Amino acid sequence: MNQAKQLAENLAFDAYMRYHRNRLTLPCPDVDQLRTYDVVDRGESYVILYKNGMDAGKSCIYATINKETCKVCSNYL
Repeated sequence: MNQAKQLAENLAFDAYMRYHRNRLTLPCPDVDQLRTYDVVDRGESYVILYKNGMDAGKSCIYATINKETCKVCSNYL
């Protein structure tokens, strides 16, 4: 597995775990229980997508990772 894909998968897993740990601290922890973070190959980069249960399942970009430089671009990190 190349370094960029491994980085993307690690970031997706960390985001998933962070989201669900925080969700469990809410007064109503059953909000958006099914949220997942998926790594998608988009040519020159890997994109980490999540489906926002609050927005009718619309896929949202969590981060992008450039395959050559492994540079991570995200508003959430």
